[in-house]
Amino acid sequence: MDQQRTIKEQKGVIAIITLLGIASFALAIVVSVTSVAIDDLRLANAGGVIDKTFYAAESGLNEGLYRLIKSPAAGKTYNLTVDGVPVVVTVGFGPTAYQRVVESRATDTNGNVRVVQVVADTSSFAGGFTYAVQGGSGGVQLDNNSGVIGDIYSNGNVTGSGSGNGRPTTTGSVWAAGGLIDRLIINGDAHAGSIQNSTVSGVSDLTTPPVKPFPILQADIDQWKADIVTVLTSNCLPAGSYCITSSQSLGSVRINGNLSIDNNRTLTLDGDLYITGDVTLNNNCTITINPAKGAESVRIISDGVITLGNNCTITGSGNPASFVFFISNYTSPDISHPAISLANNSASTVFISLNGVLSISGGNNTILNAGVSKTLHLNENATVEFKPALSSFFFSPAGGGGQQIGTQLGTWHEL
Repeated sequence: MDQQRTIKEQKGVIAIITLLGIASFALAIVVSVTSVAIDDLRLANAGGVIDKTFYAAESGLNEGLYRLIKSPAAGKTYNLTVDGVPVVVTVGFGPTAYQRVVESRATDTNGNVRVVQVVADTSSFAGGFTYAVQGGSGGVQLDNNSGVIGDIYSNGNVTGSGSGNGRPTTTGSVWAAGGLIDRLIINGDAHAGSIQNSTVSGVSDLTTPPVKPFPILQADIDQWKADIVTVLTSNCLPAGSYCITSSQSLGSVRINGNLSIDNNRTLTLDGDLYITGDVTLNNNCTITINPAKGAESVRIISDGVITLGNNCTITGSGNPASFVFFISNYTSPDISHPAISLANNSASTVFISLNGVLSISGGNNTILNAGVSKTLHLNENATVEFKPALSSFFFSPAGGGGQQIGTQLGTWHEL
């Protein structure tokens, strides 16, 4: 009897221990599940913050792409707020002149940051000038009392004339990849293998700098010419030529001959012009860009010689980022037969001659904003004044038509 009672008591103890074990195991499971649930809740809450900044950054990216339709220039910054999250959108230069890098950065009040980026395809060319004057292998020649407000970069030499304070002056720095800087007053730094007869306010670096490509290439110009297909009906001789004898507007047309603008006449540019012959702007004429073009710049491309007479007034659209670009394809190394020659002139102009000579005559009003040429010659008293707005300019499609925006496949990524 006592033995049976002992066995029963032992079984009871085992049952109690077993129940306690099961209860402890169940409690451990409950604690574990609860802990996992709490961790999941924390992750969910954190994820909500991350999702919010991600949504804001994506919204900023879409806003940047949308704004490219209106203003396809690079170098733009936009600030906006999405669902209480501040977003900064930047539009920069892309891998090609027809692409832009759009970046969107969202930062919430807790310091959480999401940055996304994409490469956008556009139908507009975007470029930028760094120097007031950029010369090719023919170098840059400056006569006495001429001046450059800005920097000079030459793939050849940079040489001046005169003596003392009559030497040419630049407010910026000078680079001569040809190896020689001579007879200049330089208020910045000088970079060349040899610096002679010059006054340099900054550093004189006797290291020859590398050759630099032009900001606009011949392949770009050839493509723009090909894009302009609408031919303007000739109205004067020689055959194919067009003469502006009364003020009028032109744009996105090709002239199979010469273009001439009579004295005291105004040409308003609604788009680009391509002239297979020469361009002659007579005294006191005016060329301006239609104000509706906004920040857009316009090209006048000629396969011949471009000549600007005295007191021709050339202006952009009224927007400080709008410029008239004169581009000549005329090829001649002879400084007495320049591809582009201009007398007294006014602002909002850029002159480009990749294979010839750009000659700028003297005069108190001879001012252009940038010059790019294989050989560049500033005559006595001529001035080039660089405008910072030229660090980022754009052209709409040369043949006309609206802006087209898309994204380059495979370029979206998070930084």
